[in-house]
Amino acid sequence: MCYAYILRCADGSFYVGWTHNVSDRVRAHNEGRGAAYTLKRRPVFLMYSEAFRLEVEAIQRERQIKRWSAAKKESLIRGDIQKLKRLSKPCSQQFLHSKLRADKYLKGSSSFLNSLDQEPLRLFLVMG
Repeated sequence: MCYAYILRCADGSFYVGWTHNVSDRVRAHNEGRGAAYTLKRRPVFLMYSEAFRLEVEAIQRERQIKRWSAAKKESLIRGDIQKLKRLSKPCSQQFLHSKLRADKYLKGSSSFLNSLDQEPLRLFLVMG
């Protein structure tokens, strides 16, 4: 079996990883033999783990969870599926959120950003 897991670090941040043995891996993190990220954020505490038959499945799940916000990870840990669904955004909302962040930092001075406000939004879904 392989596992994707979430640790809460001493500073309150989350660390997401995968392993073949959760208890050994948590011990390694706490002994300073884990990831560089957790080295200065000890002690760490196991908050969530999910079992998979294949290593590739655990790695895929780890990568998925790593891209989530702290609030979304917290919802997964608590098992709050309704909030987890609310925090999941459709692709068009994610694009719009990214554009709004770019506008904030660039103060709308870019002609590219200004043209986005005037041009219709076109999204393409690529199925693989």
